[in-house]
Amino acid sequence: MASMPLFPAIRGVGMGHGTKYLIGGAPTVGKSTIAAALAAHLGLPWISTDQIRDIMRTVADRRAHPKLFNPEGYDAAGFYAAFSAEEIVAIEIGQGEAAWTGIKALIEHDYTWPQGFVIEGVNLLPGLLAQDLAPGAKVQIVFVTESDPSRMREVIFTRGLWTDAERYPDAVKEKEFAWITRFDAWIRAQAAAHGFPVVALEKDDRDLGRILEALKLS
Repeated sequence: MASMPLFPAIRGVGMGHGTKYLIGGAPTVGKSTIAAALAAHLGLPWISTDQIRDIMRTVADRRAHPKLFNPEGYDAAGFYAAFSAEEIVAIEIGQGEAAWTGIKALIEHDYTWPQGFVIEGVNLLPGLLAQDLAPGAKVQIVFVTESDPSRMREVIFTRGLWTDAERYPDAVKEKEFAWITRFDAWIRAQAAAHGFPVVALEKDDRDLGRILEALKLS
């Protein structure tokens, strides 16, 4: 599971009204694309939780915060041989829990981008958002899923998830698709349980409108 470079996706300098817009969901469902569209529409910067987690990893002690890190010593084939889809989902949830301290700090302190901003990422967990964000906080939350799961598989097979698609076997990509679909189902169920809207993206020019409607911005 490759790390992202730090801050390649911070965009926008427009003035908003201090609201933080959070977009959660599984890998490959289109979070980054819709976050970029929402940020451009609102004239706000945006950042991925992957980037926040990567920054935390540069200063965290692996022994003190093991859940923040990927398991060591595996290539793609070895990792997917060692861990089941359910175990990988648990690893992803653990990373979200471990990264939450940094994500929450950014959400709660608006001195960086007082105009507001968009955060998207797999590390936004519905239970933590419901539990830890203060009532009345200027936060709007939506989770996204893929209306056609075959497109998730296509992204994995053409772009890759662990690394570039051509650098590891298709049999491994099938295992990636298996855990991602399980994680997507878990996220959707958790979002619904905590009363957060879930938008199925169609990958068309109406997706932004669907997000704006869910956030009550349309």
